Amino acid sequence: MRNFTFSLATPLLFLFLLMTAQPTFGEISREPIGGPHGDNCVAYARTVARGMPHVDLTSYPAKLHIINSNKPKKRCVAIIEVKNGPFRKNGHVAVVTKVDDDGKKQSITLQEANFPRPGVYKTKVTGRKIKDIERELNIAGYWCP
Repeated sequence: MRNFTFSLATPLLFLFLLMTAQPTFGEISREPIGGPHGDNCVAYARTVARGMPHVDLTSYPAKLHIINSNKPKKRCVAIIEVKNGPFRKNGHVAVVTKVDDDGKKQSITLQEANFPRPGVYKTKVTGRKIKDIERELNIAGYWCP
């Protein structure tokens, strides 16, 4: 009887934990803000984050080569892996405009162009931890001036 009680309690405990657990990833808000180079994320990032390397950044591996930081800061450029779709081989970049890493809710605010469609957007992503946000957005690292 003892083994039966344990085996029945385990799924119930798992279900309770699943239902009451706080998600590690919160919410994404995106609003169009307009701006130049709405059809090219790299060109847009270069206008906002001055000093970005002037090398060919049309491929995701090339973008990975400019990473010089693993910590998001204002004016850094996030290097983002695109898992599927037409930009999968190119990857994506977005400029970090704000990082809130104190308190229970943490957030990263980005300005980005041409993702998920042409245009310039302000994107705020909120979660429990910055690392969870980075994982959700597929951020590989940052280029920081």
